[in-house]
Amino acid sequence: MASIYFPFSSVDIDYSLKDGRVREFKLEGIILFSEYDNIAHPNWEEILIRWVKFSNLHVDEDGNGLYSFVIKLIEDGKITHKHN
Repeated sequence: MASIYFPFSSVDIDYSLKDGRVREFKLEGIILFSEYDNIAHPNWEEILIRWVKFSNLHVDEDGNGLYSFVIKLIEDGKITHKHN
């Protein structure tokens, strides 16, 4: 289990470290997806993908690797990994 909060964009993501599954995604304080509360905005995953690209989370800029939820998006073919 892992949670990450990005204060510069008010994004909160709760995800599994083991398999990268997103369990909750909040943007600007609005829950777009939550397994816990059975909430799923119709476009939550597309919004997450756009945010990942905008934030360059698909680029391993420091050599420390990517977040597991980003790796899952790459493995599922929903986003392309960019090398620095």
